[in-house]
Amino acid sequence: MASGIASDVNSRSVTSSVKSSSGHAVILLPLVLHLECFDLYRLETGGPLATDQQNCSDAAAASLGAEVVPLAQRAAREPTLCSSVDVLSGVKVLKLLHSHRACDSLIRESYQRSRVPLLPHKILDDILRSIREVLDQIPLDGLERHLGQVSTRIFENSSHPLVPSHRSMTAEEYVSLFTGERLRWEAVGNVFAVAGRALVATPGDDPLFIESRLPAHSTLLSQISEASDLCLSFCTRASCSNELLVSLQVNDLMLKTQQHGDSSYQAWRRLGDLSATVYFSGLHNHGQEDDSDPVFLAQMKRGCFAAAFYVDKCVATFLGRPPLLNYRHCSLVLPLDLSDDVLVADSSSLAKAIEELAPGGWDPQRRAHRTSLVRIRLLLAVFKAKVVESTAAPYNHETLPKANHVLEEAQSSWEQCPDCLRYDRLKHDETDSHFDANTFTIMPIYLDFLHSRFLLLQYVAQHASESRGAFLETARQILATVVEATRYRVSKIDLSRDYSWITLYYGVPSATVLAQELHRSRRAREGPPAQFPTAETIRNLCVFLSNLSWVVSPTHGDYQFCKDAQRRLSQMVDEILEPTSSPPADTIALDEPLDPMLEWLDYGNLEFGPVMFG
Repeated sequence: MASGIASDVNSRSVTSSVKSSSGHAVILLPLVLHLECFDLYRLETGGPLATDQQNCSDAAAASLGAEVVPLAQRAAREPTLCSSVDVLSGVKVLKLLHSHRACDSLIRESYQRSRVPLLPHKILDDILRSIREVLDQIPLDGLERHLGQVSTRIFENSSHPLVPSHRSMTAEEYVSLFTGERLRWEAVGNVFAVAGRALVATPGDDPLFIESRLPAHSTLLSQISEASDLCLSFCTRASCSNELLVSLQVNDLMLKTQQHGDSSYQAWRRLGDLSATVYFSGLHNHGQEDDSDPVFLAQMKRGCFAAAFYVDKCVATFLGRPPLLNYRHCSLVLPLDLSDDVLVADSSSLAKAIEELAPGGWDPQRRAHRTSLVRIRLLLAVFKAKVVESTAAPYNHETLPKANHVLEEAQSSWEQCPDCLRYDRLKHDETDSHFDANTFTIMPIYLDFLHSRFLLLQYVAQHASESRGAFLETARQILATVVEATRYRVSKIDLSRDYSWITLYYGVPSATVLAQELHRSRRAREGPPAQFPTAETIRNLCVFLSNLSWVVSPTHGDYQFCKDAQRRLSQMVDEILEPTSSPPADTIALDEPLDPMLEWLDYGNLEFGPVMFG
C-alpha cells in the first residue's frame, strides 16, 4: 500500500491499487480507516483474490491440503473488501465468544432437549471446536487488534461461495470449507442462534449462570441475539447463499419469535429473507439426485429446506397469512431416514445404509433419528399447505371430494410414521412415567396433525353437515391432548412458552368450538352428535379454564390475550352449566354459526415456544 495510508492516523476514505501475488493489479474499493483504534487495517498484499464465483470455488478447492498459515497472520497480510465498521462489528461478535463459553455449554445442553436440530451434532461440534482453536491461540496482549485480524479474514472467507469441490468429498472435507482457516460468518452465526434458542428454554436459576459467572439471563439473551443479528447482516452483504445460511436464518427466526412474538415485524421480515434465500439457492427444487453434491450434503440440504418449509406453513396457518414458499413450486423430496452417524460415515457405509432402507425411505427397524422428525414435519407441512389452499378457495361442488382426498392423504402419511414418534401410539402409563423433552417434542407434532385436520374440517362443516361429527371429534382430541400436556413437567427446562402456545394456539380454538356445540345442543333441546362424550368434554373444559389462569406469565407478550380468552370461555361454560334466559351483553353469541377463523382469537400477538420447532 502507499506509505501515505499507513502514516495517516485520521479516519478517511482511500482508494488504492496494489498487486496480488500473481502480479495482477487489484483495485481496493474505498475503505473508511479508523487507524487510531486499530492498526490492523494496514492492508498488505497477500494471497490471490478471486475475481468471480468460479475462481472463488476453484481457489477454495485448491486450498485443500495447502500449507496452513495461522488465521491471524493470513488476515494481517491479505487484502479485504470489508469496511472498517464491519470489522469492528465482527470484533464485537468474536469478543462475546472469547469472553466466556456460554454458547458451548448451551449448545451441548440443547442436544439433550431437542431432537430436531437443523445441523447434525457432529458438524455443530466441529464448528465449536474450530472457533475455540482459533480464539484460544490469540494472546491477551493486543486482544482487540488480533480479533480484528481474525474478523477481517472471516469476512474474506465469507465472500467466497461455499461450493463442494467434488461429489466424493467427505463430511470432514466439507466441514473444512467453513471452519479453521476458512471460518465463515454463517458458521459463527449458527452457534449464536442455536445457543440463543437453548437459552430461552434454560431457567434463570440454572447452575450454568452461577458456575460460569454469566450475565443475567435477559442480558445474555440480548447479547446472543444481537450477535446472531450481526452475523446475518454480514452474510447478507456477502451475498453468498448456501445451506448454512438457511440453517442460520431458520434458527434466528425461531429465536426472534421467542423474543418478540411470532407476529412481530422482526420475525416476519426474517421469514421473508428465509424464503428468498431458499429460492435463490435452489433448495426448493433439490430433486431426487443432484450429481454436483455428495450424498450427505444432498440430504443436509433437503433437511434445511424441510425446516424452512415447515416454519413457513406454521406461521401462515396460525397468522392467517399466505405462505411464502408455494408447495407447487417445490420438489418436496423427503430426506432419507438415516442417523447422523451414518450420514457422515464413509461412502460405502452410507451407500449400504441407503440400500437397506424400507420403501418410502424409512428406517427398516423403525428407529427414531433426527431426520425422522424432519421427514414427519415436511409431510405435515405439505398437508398444511394443501389445507391453506383449500380453505382459501370459494366453496363449490368439488370442495368436499377434494377435502376428503387431502384428509386421506394426510392420514396415510401419518400412518407411515414410526410408532415411537407418534404421541397417539404411546401408552398412557408410558407418558406418565417416562415423560421427558423427547415426549414434549413429539406431542406438538401430533397436535399439529390434528390442527390441520381441524382447520379443513371446520371449513367443510360450514357447508356439509355430514362433516360436523368428524370436526367435533377432532376438536375433542385436541382439547384432551392439550389438557394432558399441561400435567407434565420436565426438569431443567423452562417450558412456560411452550405451555402458553400449546394452550392458546391449539386449546382455545378447540375449546371454543366444543363449548359452542354444547351450548347449541342444550338451547335446541337436542343431544349432541352420536359418540360425542359430553361428560368428558365438560370436565376438560373446566380443567382447561383453570389452566388459563396460570399457564401464561404476566411477562409474556400473550398474557393479555390469555386473560381475554379465559374471560370469554368462562362466560360460555357458565352458560352451559347454568343457562340463563338473557346472557350478559358482552358474551359472544354462542348460538351463531361457527366462525371459520374464530376471529376473536388474536393469533397475531402470540409467541411460539422453543420446543415447537425443535
